[in-house]
Amino acid sequence: LPHRDTSMLQLFVVEFTGSAVISAIISTHCSGLIIGLTISTITAIMFPLEMACLNPAKAIAVNIVSGKINRFCWVYWLAPTCGAVAARLLMVAVDKIEIHPDDIEQARLAQRLLSDHSD
Repeated sequence: LPHRDTSMLQLFVVEFTGSAVISAIISTHCSGLIIGLTISTITAIMFPLEMACLNPAKAIAVNIVSGKINRFCWVYWLAPTCGAVAARLLMVAVDKIEIHPDDIEQARLAQRLLSDHSD
C-alpha cells in the first residue's frame, strides 16, 4: 500500500515512470548488472512514496492471497503495464529515426557559423 500522503495520481505517475525506465533499459539489452542496478535505484527512489510494486502480477497476487482488494489495486496493475507499453513505443519510434552523416556535418557547420558571428 502507498503511504498516507501519496495521492492516486502520484502513485500512478511513479509506477508508470519506474516501469517505463526499467522496460527501456531491458529492451536495450544491457547487462544484468545494469538492469539490476536500475531496478535497485528505482526501487530506492520509489519506496518512500509507495513501496515500489512495479509488478502487476505481484500486486494482484497480494490482493488475492490476503482476500482483500484494496482501492489502489487498479493502479498497480494499470500503471506498470502502460509504462512498459509507452517505453516500448518510444523505443520503436526512436529506432525509426534516421540521422545521416551529412545532417550532422551541416549542424556542426551551422553551429560554427553562429558561434563565429556571436563573438
